Amino acid sequence: MLAMRLVTFVLTVISLGAMHCAQADSKNRASLDALTQLDELRAEIQTLRGELEVNQHQIKQLEQQQRDFYSDLDKRITALAAKPVAAAPTPALTTPVTPAATPAPGAYSGAGGMPGAAPNVPSGAASQPAAMAPVVPVTPPVAAIDTTQVVQEVKNAGNDLAAYQAAYQRLQNKQYAEATTAFNTYLQTYPQGEYAANVDYWLGEIYLIQHNYPQAEQAFSRVVTQYPSHQKAADAMLKLGFVYEASGDRIKAITTLEQVQHQYPNTAVAHLAQTKAAQLKQQI
Repeated sequence: MLAMRLVTFVLTVISLGAMHCAQADSKNRASLDALTQLDELRAEIQTLRGELEVNQHQIKQLEQQQRDFYSDLDKRITALAAKPVAAAPTPALTTPVTPAATPAPGAYSGAGGMPGAAPNVPSGAASQPAAMAPVVPVTPPVAAIDTTQVVQEVKNAGNDLAAYQAAYQRLQNKQYAEATTAFNTYLQTYPQGEYAANVDYWLGEIYLIQHNYPQAEQAFSRVVTQYPSHQKAADAMLKLGFVYEASGDRIKAITTLEQVQHQYPNTAVAHLAQTKAAQLKQQI
């Protein structure tokens, strides 16, 4: 009887040991799987960090390029605003050649000559015309812009950012006509694009350079009204003041510049608006 109990006890201990080993093995496998997943997550995080650093670097480069270009563009706009638009040169008119009058019979009588005869001209001498018509300079035709190529370049860019960069590159190269076409194509292709506010702003700058004040006003106004929280909104409102001044409406320009100071206080844009408004008030 005792032997039977002893055998039963040994079998129970063996069974419990096997169960414990199975549980421990299961726990070990679960821990190993967890460690593997953790290593994979760490690798993914490192990859994402690398991509993030690259994107941050590219964004800083773009921001610096925009600041440099904006500074240069602002200087040129200020200089151009003070100059009147040069009138196109009037082409010179061709002066008609008056034919020489035919001498009347007997009007000429020279030594050795007959009445009405022309004076003797040495053989081989070229006769000179009575008057020379001035030469009219011919202006070579301006090369037409290949708008189809510009439009396709923006449409085939593949995404919002690439299309904006393609158009902005035209602006950086001072190809204002091509840049205008490219930016308008962007707005048609990506009307709700991430860079639509930037596009409207740069269109306003181009139109301002070209003294196309109605179009400049429309472009800057779209930035102010449709994207009031965008980083370009303050600059667009400031440039609206410049547009009104260039258009001859100083009162509206001063009102707009004062609005810049009210909506964006303690900013560089507000300081510029304050200085410009003070100058205009002295001119009234």
